[in-house]
Amino acid sequence: MPTTLPKDTEAWLTVALVDADSGDPILGIPANEVSVYYKKHGALTFTTLALTEVVDPEDPQAGENFLHVGYGVYMVLFTAAILDTVGTFTWVATQSLIAVQDFQQVTSIETVSRGEDFMDTVNSIQNDLTELAGAVDDGFGDITTTLTDLQTALTALDTKVDALQVTVDAIEGTIPDGITATYTES
Repeated sequence: MPTTLPKDTEAWLTVALVDADSGDPILGIPANEVSVYYKKHGALTFTTLALTEVVDPEDPQAGENFLHVGYGVYMVLFTAAILDTVGTFTWVATQSLIAVQDFQQVTSIETVSRGEDFMDTVNSIQNDLTELAGAVDDGFGDITTTLTDLQTALTALDTKVDALQVTVDAIEGTIPDGITATYTES
């Protein structure tokens, strides 16, 4: 599934590697058996991304950019320097020349957006969630107040509808015999 990535920010992208013949997930393939290539928006050729396996998933070190997360799913780190161009970002994962296992090539097209647009969206969502959390905390008191306000508004509306009906009745009383009037409620 294509994603939108913020410009100039590193991103771990996910790829599922499956056997070319059976379609079964490939487990624990070493980084040297996978080749990753990428192409930035406007580029004419692909660039090779050298892969280095992450030794400790809890604490990836600089330069480590390939991680098996489970059941044939791997993550590849693209640095901020790679994701420095707004537009499409195409990347390919395929087997290297020394690969022992034959797996299907995966091509993914992402979108790199201006970082500030992305962060504005993230900040907006965070603010909305903070407001929602506060509303939930105060929710029970607010619900009672809101129900009371709705009951008051409904009573006021009923009064206005009754007054309107009196006006309609008065108008109908002024219509001469033989002329009929119909009203459509909308």
